[in-house]
Amino acid sequence: DISKQAIEVVFSCKAKKPSHPSLCFNDIPIARKPETKHLGVYLDEKLSFAKHIREKILISMKGIALLRFLSRYVDRNILSLSYKMYIRPHLDYGDILYHNQRTDLMVQIERVQYKAALIVTGCWQGTSQEKLFNELGWESLAQRRWARRLTIFYKISQGY
Repeated sequence: DISKQAIEVVFSCKAKKPSHPSLCFNDIPIARKPETKHLGVYLDEKLSFAKHIREKILISMKGIALLRFLSRYVDRNILSLSYKMYIRPHLDYGDILYHNQRTDLMVQIERVQYKAALIVTGCWQGTSQEKLFNELGWESLAQRRWARRLTIFYKISQGY
């Protein structure tokens, strides 16, 4: 949309934000905002990705509720496949950017997958996450992030 106002986000970890003159694009002033959503990823001034991660957890938890409902009607394989196809992609989206950000957010993301594993297996809360994932053949989300990150670094180094 040509008439849509452009947004500027100044990425900086400094307490005092860098200042510069106002910018214009097509004679329309560019708005300075603390965050913006670009290609489905929330980018904030400090590149913390906190809003992005919280948003993806919220969406995933709605899928977890649906998975819990479906668990009464379908078998384990269908539940596992449903999680992998419809919920996990939300947790994976943009993860090579935010890999190993704030520990509390990474724990929350892993907790979503753990809840899904409990539903799929029918196990009780408190069951070992490692045992659940081994039984299902799932890797942790942290392992998935590392694998994707290494794959991208390899492709970059090989010129793909």
